[in-house]
Amino acid sequence: MTISVLVFNAKVFATLKHEGQMRKYGGGPYIEHPRRVAALVQTATIWTDDMVAAALLHDVIEDCGVIREELVERFGEHVAELVVWLTNDKDGIRRERKARECDRLSRAPRAAQTIKVCDIIDNIPDVVVNDPKFAPTFLAEKKTLLLAIPDADSALWRRAYGMILTAQVKT
Repeated sequence: MTISVLVFNAKVFATLKHEGQMRKYGGGPYIEHPRRVAALVQTATIWTDDMVAAALLHDVIEDCGVIREELVERFGEHVAELVVWLTNDKDGIRRERKARECDRLSRAPRAAQTIKVCDIIDNIPDVVVNDPKFAPTFLAEKKTLLLAIPDADSALWRRAYGMILTAQVKT
């Protein structure tokens, strides 16, 4: 399969922006996570290059200091909008942040909800294996979030929900 110019440019940009960052859980270069999320997006029943690009870029505002305007300039309004939907607010206590995330994503377009489900799928194994003390909290938060985003790709949504229900946390 050939890669579009948009997706190629998003992959290069995300790789540069995440350079030197390591995954909190499991180690490894951070860019591996957005790449896996983008690959999962391509398994959705309906996906677009904009969705794949947004999946690659989904953490650049939150973790790399990129601003929306730069994403609009480089990747277009739609990709930037999807990334903004996926960007978490880091202000306030965790419970409040997670409530705001559920509220925001419940209003997000199907494409953003689908990307978020792919993000959840990719994060579950890392958290469950590498932080068993936090995993029950994480899984409960993600279950609540999934219930707030029912418009995501149904097969991916079911996969994520099943992973949450069957997660084996070693304590």
